[in-house]
Amino acid sequence: MNSTIRNPVLLTSPPIPGGMFPGRMVRVKGSTPLEATKFGLNFQHHYKNAYDMIAFHFNPRFTSNTAVRNHYIAGAWGVEEEDGALPLTPGTPFDILFICHYDRFKVMINGAHFCDFFHRVPFHRISNINAWGDVSIESIEFGGTPPPVDYLSGQANDDQVCGPY
Repeated sequence: MNSTIRNPVLLTSPPIPGGMFPGRMVRVKGSTPLEATKFGLNFQHHYKNAYDMIAFHFNPRFTSNTAVRNHYIAGAWGVEEEDGALPLTPGTPFDILFICHYDRFKVMINGAHFCDFFHRVPFHRISNINAWGDVSIESIEFGGTPPPVDYLSGQANDDQVCGPY
């Protein structure tokens, strides 16, 4: 990985060095306490507070054995996705890898594919990441090299990348 943030403070939203692009990998390593009920990781646009535009909300919930995925725009949540049993256990360390593709995020948990989340907000608008809830984050690692394609040079508009947001 190219850049690492160690022991970030919860509810802060550090910038993603170099922004989000296809091929960008974001690895979050941490652990949860035994009494954990839920935690969240949010990929956001220009973070100012906890409920600014959230392009990708990843919310493991131990009480229901699911990981909710969603987005938040203009004061409203989108349609939740929550298929697949949660492969995390309270009180144990985890390694979650988010891989940005042109049309989706691939999410790997502890080395195994967990889900795909199709972009509802153009990935290039994502500028920050934040963590909250019953979690201790050891590190957030950023890797990947931006591909040399038209939208990175400003030739494509948002609608061509992934929709009208």
